[in-house]
Amino acid sequence: MAFAILYYSFDNVAFTEKYCENKAKPLLKCNGKCQLAKLANENKTEQNETVNFSLKEIVLYFQSITNTDFLVFLPQKSTIISKKNSYRFALSPFLFRPPNARFLIS
Repeated sequence: MAFAILYYSFDNVAFTEKYCENKAKPLLKCNGKCQLAKLANENKTEQNETVNFSLKEIVLYFQSITNTDFLVFLPQKSTIISKKNSYRFALSPFLFRPPNARFLIS
């Protein structure tokens, strides 16, 4: 019905030539309104019909989903070595003395 109304309003001449029932009586000047009235009456009768939904078939669609693993690299906190924390004291139980070196001069 909506298509017929749009067709009638945009191209009245073509609609009248194609669908008008009163081509033999141009003095009536219906210009296709007779066909629009007929379509409107058909739509009223179609709207009055009830639809039985229990007879309808329910279609379910299942699509398997493919899992894709992604590697994620997260930045780790890095330690910055500065002059303040580069010194480490290690208490040694023995005292290290370098060996005595004797140079022979001849």
